[in-house]
Amino acid sequence: MVILWKHQSGGIFDLYEIVPGFILSSFVIWLITRMDKEPALEIQEEFDRVQQSV
Repeated sequence: MVILWKHQSGGIFDLYEIVPGFILSSFVIWLITRMDKEPALEIQEEFDRVQQSV
């Protein structure tokens, strides 16, 4: 991503390279999370117990 970004110029391409990398990474993390299955019931119950104790 950074290599392709550095070869462009003008407009949006004047942004520092970390900005598009961060946006793309965040999108991929969100996408993979949505494609994955839900956590096991045991994990969800443990999460609820910890959340209630905080």
